[in-house]
Parts: sequence; C-alpha cells; structure tokens
Amino acid sequence: MSYPQPSTPEEKLADAKKQLSLPRTVVICGSTRA
Repeated sequence: MSYPQPSTPEEKLADAKKQLSLPRTVVICGSTRA
C-alpha cells in the first residue's frame, strides 16, 4: 500500500496534520465519553 510522497512542504504539512488529527479526535472523543 504505497502512495506517492508529498513533494512540497505544504503537502507534507497537510499530510502530517491529517495523520495527527485522527488520533487526537479519537482521544478527545474517548476522554469526553469517559
């Protein structure tokens, strides 16, 4: 499952934010639920 790496810093930043936002929302939802 390989996909082309983001070439520009903007795309890298957006990709990093996307990957970071996933666990963060899960943690927030889990903490509010608990």
